[in-house]
Amino acid sequence: MILYIANGARLQMAHLIAGDAAQRSVNRISVGTNGSPPTVADTEITGAFTKGVDGFTYPANGQVQINWKLLVSEANGMAIREFGLLTANGTLFARRVRANPIYKESDISIEGEWIIIFGSDLQSMMEW
Repeated sequence: MILYIANGARLQMAHLIAGDAAQRSVNRISVGTNGSPPTVADTEITGAFTKGVDGFTYPANGQVQINWKLLVSEANGMAIREFGLLTANGTLFARRVRANPIYKESDISIEGEWIIIFGSDLQSMMEW
């Protein structure tokens, strides 16, 4: 499974490091319908349903876990193919695409977590 931290994330992180934290934190999950492979140049989620994340934990040194869920009343009728993390100012931070869609209906809730790993191995920077 391929996950990409988008170019927009690099700008957000640079501002955070410099102390410009206003509207830079990841605070929303977005789901959409685009099944094209993710790239670092991605800037949006197609046909997006977006909502706030449920919270954060820190499972290990250098890791942040972002917890989220879609309720039975949310994103119904959507064939979900992509997931994205957004910052408070709307910048796409990361994007992931599924090979097969999840057909979201009112009898389904979806709960997930997204772990970002800050490490020296670039191949393991993100884990779904």
